[in-house]
Amino acid sequence: MGWEVALICNSQLKPRRAEIPELPFHTIYSFGTSTCNQRIEAWWNQLAGSQTATWCEFFEGLEKDGFFDGGEIDKACLEFLYMNMIRAHIRGFVEEDNRHRI
Repeated sequence: MGWEVALICNSQLKPRRAEIPELPFHTIYSFGTSTCNQRIEAWWNQLAGSQTATWCEFFEGLEKDGFFDGGEIDKACLEFLYMNMIRAHIRGFVEEDNRHRI
């Protein structure tokens, strides 16, 4: 179960529990293994390994060197400076992936 599943469950559970506070979690959700998402998970791993990991390391380096404190102003500045480059890198990866034969 990925972290996004927990976020979705929580966002769905809160309104339901507002209506029925004693509603047990296990009556709403059932988790199991899935083999249907292996291709998309592999694709996300390829994207992260070839594109986003480098950017993450770069930003972690800025934080380690004291150039980023995690505040809203720092986030906005980094977004302004780097978002177009990051999107271009990801777009290039997607376009390349879309050209190969399945």
